[in-house]
Amino acid sequence: MLFLRQMPHNRFVSLLRTVNAVLDVFPNSRETTVLLDAVQAGTPVISCPSLQVYSSFAPILCKSYGIEKYCIAENQTEFVELAIQMANNVSHRQAFTAQLNTVLRNK
Repeated sequence: MLFLRQMPHNRFVSLLRTVNAVLDVFPNSRETTVLLDAVQAGTPVISCPSLQVYSSFAPILCKSYGIEKYCIAENQTEFVELAIQMANNVSHRQAFTAQLNTVLRNK
């Protein structure tokens, strides 16, 4: 897990391309720009809408791209499992990336 200071946007997007996943924080997800940047960089965003106090943009984005099976958890346990799987399972990340790239090419 990384906690970083503010940086130029292009450097931040480059950094997003190097991480295994971005976690949609709960109970208050307000990082719409980060989530958009992550998906555009090809980085998975793991989210659990049922844990959000306010509606999160991540589930809407993931569903619109057809990648929800990789990114949307039903509960806290599944949230952790999805995050671990995305971090440790290369073939799972590759499947996510292939699905996302297909969608982005067709939009």
